[in-house]
Amino acid sequence: MNIFLWILFIAITFIAFFPMSFLKTFDISKRYAYFKYVSILLFVWTIHTWLRLVANDGVLQYYLSLNLYPMVFLVVGTFFIAINNFIERPIHRITKWLLGGLFLIDLLVANTNALTQWMIQIAPSSTIQYFDMVEAPIGVFFYIHTFACYGMIAAIGVILIIHFYRGLKTDRDLFPFLFILLGMVVGIALNVVHIFFYTFHVDPTYITFVVLISIFYFVVYIRDIKLILLMNRNDFILDNLREMYVVVNQHNEIIDASEEFEESFELQVEEHPMFEDWLLEVQDLAVIFTDPKDLKMIFDPNKKYLHMQMKVIRIPLFKYTGKFYLFYDETEHQQFINDMNYVKSHDLMTGLYNRNHFEEIKPDIDDRNQSYALMLFDLDGLKLYNDYLGHSAGDNLVKHFAQRLQKAADEFKFTAIRMGGDEFLLLAMNMNIKMIEARLEEIIKVLNVPDGGDSILYSYGYAERESHSENLERVISRADQMMYQMKVENKEAKSKLLAKLKETSIKKKKTKKQP
Repeated sequence: MNIFLWILFIAITFIAFFPMSFLKTFDISKRYAYFKYVSILLFVWTIHTWLRLVANDGVLQYYLSLNLYPMVFLVVGTFFIAINNFIERPIHRITKWLLGGLFLIDLLVANTNALTQWMIQIAPSSTIQYFDMVEAPIGVFFYIHTFACYGMIAAIGVILIIHFYRGLKTDRDLFPFLFILLGMVVGIALNVVHIFFYTFHVDPTYITFVVLISIFYFVVYIRDIKLILLMNRNDFILDNLREMYVVVNQHNEIIDASEEFEESFELQVEEHPMFEDWLLEVQDLAVIFTDPKDLKMIFDPNKKYLHMQMKVIRIPLFKYTGKFYLFYDETEHQQFINDMNYVKSHDLMTGLYNRNHFEEIKPDIDDRNQSYALMLFDLDGLKLYNDYLGHSAGDNLVKHFAQRLQKAADEFKFTAIRMGGDEFLLLAMNMNIKMIEARLEEIIKVLNVPDGGDSILYSYGYAERESHSENLERVISRADQMMYQMKVENKEAKSKLLAKLKETSIKKKKTKKQP
């Protein structure tokens, strides 16, 4: 070969050797595992080509040239399996066995060609040169070998074009599709020129494979593997972050995650689960949110609260290459907020909603075009309990009544509120007076059940929103008027309660005086 061809061949050799420099990179995922073997075989094929070009012994040249055929079959077959594995359409075991069998037959025919002449029609001789083997008449098995190899190459081309064309449609990323298409066109053109116009010193099939595999590696390396390596360069920083992280590719497949993230959610990164599917599956374990305002007020102590932030990872020549999701564990923070909101909106003595909560929801209720009814309650005799039995007895009275009121609220889907002191409210949205009156007997029955305490004397009144323009304070005022009438009717019962409390108070004082 002249100096120009040697320079060209050296350049091709360098390209073929390049994947060997990052073999371990293919271990990051099962999708890329077979490319390691393709890289090694391409390396062996390159050495084999060099040996053919420099071999002076005719017999060695003879068998080197013949063993090129099984070598080509092995590389093509492995690349075919690798491509199918890459697009996550694994080859069945029977197909692998069939390819392995054909390779052994190819190897056997190549090394018995001196007897059969099935591959190429030339006998071994000490005077055979490189071009003698290239220009020798071909045998019948050569056509079988060529058909099998080019059939797989055509299948590889179709698979890659379809795969990257789909990527073009979904990702709007033209570069990978054009790059692979260019490689296929160059490969076909080289073989057509070799067969019909000019015999190359270097096998065009080898050149085609180097070009195609190199282009494919370039696309995959930059778009997929490079994405992971960009993150892995910062392994020390990422591993020491208190936050968990996830890396997804352009198809939203999870391709990398922090160790804590994998352990917390039993995530199998090597299976490349879809990020959206993971979000659905993790709902029972965590609450994922991007804006704290979207969180519901009810806090679930059995779940983690993760604040998610996303950063697009852009790489030159590609669009929407990947995303980096960072998860801040804000469970303790949300627990604190929940506790603060509870204190802010609940009466600490009874556990019912408090007046502050009422004032917060009042504007919203007034603005709604929605009907409602309410019941207002007042404890008759709380001051008497405080005066004759002490404030602890008065507090117990309030607690017992609040428990019964909450039970009624839970049973009839009302909202129970302690308005302050001895005044309570039951709010019933989407109800009217008739619906309240239909349930009134059952409500009173629940309120009168002692539940470990004495019977409690109380007055009540109820009202409904008569028009959508009527505000909540007005409805409460009408319920208060009805409750006042009941308080007047309860005067006799209140007098009896007073007498009872006086008697109980006297007994307690006598008990204390006794030694």
